Amino acid sequence: MKNTASKKKTCLGFLLIVFLAYMVCYLLSQTVFHEVYLFEWTAAHYYLCLWVASVTFCFLEMYRAALITTAGNWTGILIGQVLGDFIIKINATKITPDMYIGKVWQLKAHYGVLIWLLVFLLSFIIGMLVEKKNHC
Repeated sequence: MKNTASKKKTCLGFLLIVFLAYMVCYLLSQTVFHEVYLFEWTAAHYYLCLWVASVTFCFLEMYRAALITTAGNWTGILIGQVLGDFIIKINATKITPDMYIGKVWQLKAHYGVLIWLLVFLLSFIIGMLVEKKNHC
């Protein structure tokens, strides 16, 4: 009985950490970073429900994977925003007055969401590999 109570307490602790990490990100995106593209986009789209992966890892007692994917969300948003802005800045120099509107639109596209998702996917894979290594 004590072992089950201990497992529940551990699970709740990690759920709290994951929940707080996503809530802090959401609150920052609604206040301090409300005009920053990727923070606003991810919050408006509920992080595409990627937080479910981190929560599921907690229930499966895969706590390292839960923390890695939670950190991957934050890292992906930060890298996606910085690289997305950088790509737009570089591409803006390529725009000419005689360019087709479709090409201009393509050069002004922010790739932050794609970068964020790729970083999250990488963190998911790393989390799974870490858990697999620790269970062997």
